[in-house]
Amino acid sequence: MSHAMLQDTEITPAFVASQLQLQGITLDEQDLLQTTQHYRLLFSHAERVMSWPLDEHIEPAPEFRPQAAS
Repeated sequence: MSHAMLQDTEITPAFVASQLQLQGITLDEQDLLQTTQHYRLLFSHAERVMSWPLDEHIEPAPEFRPQAAS
C-alpha cells in the first residue's frame, strides 16, 4: 500500500470488513469494531514509517543466511 493510499484511506468498519472478506474472514460486530481500532493503530504507525525521508543512496540490508552449526 502506497503512502498516498495510507493518507486517503478512511478506516471504517466497512473498510475493515472488506479487507477481511478478501481473506475469507467474517467477524461479529464487537470483534469488527475492535479490529477496526487495531487497523487504525496499524495505519497510524505505517504513516509514521512511510513519512521518514530515505536517502536514495542507502543500500538495503543484505539477506541473512544462517550458517549450519559445525
